[in-house]
Amino acid sequence: MKDMDGISVITTLFNYAHYIENCIDSIIGQEFPGVPVEHVIVDDCSTDNPQEVVNQYKNNSSVRYFLLEENAGYSAAKNYGIRKSKYNTIVMLDADDWLTKNSLRMRYERLTSGSFDLVHGPANVVKGGKVNKISPSMDRWNKNRRSPRRWKHIHAQGVMLRKSIHSEIGLYDESMRCKSDREMWARIFNRKYKIGTVNDPVVFYRCHSKQMHRSEWKLKKNKKLTSSMEKKIEKRKRSLDGIDLL
Repeated sequence: MKDMDGISVITTLFNYAHYIENCIDSIIGQEFPGVPVEHVIVDDCSTDNPQEVVNQYKNNSSVRYFLLEENAGYSAAKNYGIRKSKYNTIVMLDADDWLTKNSLRMRYERLTSGSFDLVHGPANVVKGGKVNKISPSMDRWNKNRRSPRRWKHIHAQGVMLRKSIHSEIGLYDESMRCKSDREMWARIFNRKYKIGTVNDPVVFYRCHSKQMHRSEWKLKKNKKLTSSMEKKIEKRKRSLDGIDLL
């Protein structure tokens, strides 16, 4: 079945029950008449009962909640959400973050009017409940126009892309417990897809002690994880063998 025109925002959820309401409300509050939007929430076996919060939206057909039978991991949960999505444009949004008011409109209009495959925008960094600064990612993206590693400066929470990309170069690598976002951006960048940007912030990116990249496990293994990611990136410049397609 062909995907319909519209936007699927996919949120993977694991033990962020106290954040998910803010995330959902930011999507429902987008002012974008004429373009349908759905919010696909994939609960990766949370233990803090986020379903109680999500049930507040059970009469809103645009909010679709899926509970996995067992903890599958970040990448697998994202892939599940992509497979369940019904629209031809994908946005990934973590459960502890939320969108700026016109986030979807800005990116979608840029994506379609410029015939881009992927569009990304800046993120407002939130610490202690206050907007601390704008993430330096976009500034670095603009300053490194000729870098073969420019993909490093795509902020994961600022991305909107055409779902067809996943049919062509595959889904997220489920063997990666983290860094699969960066590996995906590298795959897209190295395959010469057309990438555009918007100037205004599109997301509020929340910094806190429970973030995955701040975990003790990741901090201890970060060097090894980065090396493994970079090997995959180099291999996939030549071949996409072993990648699951949509």
